[in-house]
Amino acid sequence: MKLRCRYVPIIQTTIAYVTLGLCWVMAMALGHIHIVPVPMISDMGVSAPEKYCFQAGFISSAFLQACLTWIVEKANLVRGTIRANLILTCISALGLITLSLVNEHDIPAVHTTAAACFFLSQLLWMLTNCFYDTLQSDTKGIRSKSVTVRQAIAVLGFLDLLCYLFLRLYQLTRDSWPIPVCEWFAVINFSLFTLTFAFDIEKSYVIDIIQE
Repeated sequence: MKLRCRYVPIIQTTIAYVTLGLCWVMAMALGHIHIVPVPMISDMGVSAPEKYCFQAGFISSAFLQACLTWIVEKANLVRGTIRANLILTCISALGLITLSLVNEHDIPAVHTTAAACFFLSQLLWMLTNCFYDTLQSDTKGIRSKSVTVRQAIAVLGFLDLLCYLFLRLYQLTRDSWPIPVCEWFAVINFSLFTLTFAFDIEKSYVIDIIQE
């Protein structure tokens, strides 16, 4: 059985965006969230039925993110820090899975810790993939335009984190619209970064999942 690897980042991004959209529509229709104040993404993972879509979508997204890191290494698109990439991806995936299963009302401390692990490790993964790996290693198969786009997305992600920390420093709460906006931007930005790998993985590149 062969896996056509170029579709993995496309599917991962599609699942993430569709999950966000469906959860938002369901939560809004049922009155679980409102446009004002702007909801945190985690608010859509608390009540049924949208929480089931939330869990299924983001757990699937976490699994595909881990698969993508493995594919990128196999395709020799990133070399030199693959161990760090794998560690960061595992932390990110476990964080996303945990925050999806343990909502903010059940065990707030676990949910918040998992969210912090997800956001920080994902951002570090982005930075190592588009700066250290690209500039420090003899990487083949990467298009310069893809690298430029990834670097721009990673920088935006870093600025978004700085903005979030600045807002928290001034003691703004999640009920203030800038905090949720930072979170929404970060998640959309992460998936957009993942999508760019679809332009580097050759259409013909496949990996044997099950040896015949």
